Amino acid sequence: MTGPATRWIFNSIHMRIIGLREAKQTLGTIVNESQRSPVLLAFRSTPIAIVVGIEGVTELEALLAAGRQLTAAARAGKKPAKKRGRRS
Repeated sequence: MTGPATRWIFNSIHMRIIGLREAKQTLGTIVNESQRSPVLLAFRSTPIAIVVGIEGVTELEALLAAGRQLTAAARAGKKPAKKRGRRS
């Protein structure tokens, strides 16, 4: 992901942040990495998914809370989207 944040820590859970475009190109690597620690996928700096290995399912509740916090923070920092429609 282009930008300063490439890692995120929540409740001592370290997550690598990867842009969706990169994730599409390196899915196998992401799946392997997710076995060690969760991987957060983002689209235009907005979190969209967390990839968790099967061993990390017990951490799922903490990850869900982390995702909600990231989403809220991302939405708070964005301007409202303009409505698209036909001009009269």
